[in-house]
Amino acid sequence: MPDSLTPIYDQHQFLELARQELMRSARCNRPVTLVIIDIDHFKTINDTYGHPGGDAVLRDIARCLRGNLRQSDLLARFSREAFCLMMPETDQSQALAGAERLRRLVAATPVSCGSEALSVTVSMGLSCWPAHSVPSAEATLTPPHINDLIGKAGRALYRAQHSGHNQTQVEAWICSVGQLT
Repeated sequence: MPDSLTPIYDQHQFLELARQELMRSARCNRPVTLVIIDIDHFKTINDTYGHPGGDAVLRDIARCLRGNLRQSDLLARFSREAFCLMMPETDQSQALAGAERLRRLVAATPVSCGSEALSVTVSMGLSCWPAHSVPSAEATLTPPHINDLIGKAGRALYRAQHSGHNQTQVEAWICSVGQLT
């Protein structure tokens, strides 16, 4: 069942699909990136235009994001004003370029809020696993728990928000020998 407000996955569906994708990525030794996208100053939008206005902004941003992703990407509404995006088979440099493209697109696309069109920005935090290739072809990586990837992306998002908003920050994932099986 999709999110009740937006035409994308809800948090529960996303977590289940993301766990499966992490297992597939480890099995195939392919990178996967998780991005947390937070609408900048969303409380001000709700305070100014009410919850119906905020809901319209959420729907427009969800449509904008979904319409500019690959079919294999997973997008969900993760909290009131945050989205979570998993980008399979996407390394850190590809993910950063994609996230920046989405961030600029959201900023350049007016969203409807009742009878007004608003300019809205987003802050993003991303973490890619594995950030580096496996040292030998025989080795496979044990995937992290999805909450670990979310935590790293969340720390990057926090830095983006506290460095002025409307930007993307990265939290690198360092694969240690203990993660090789």
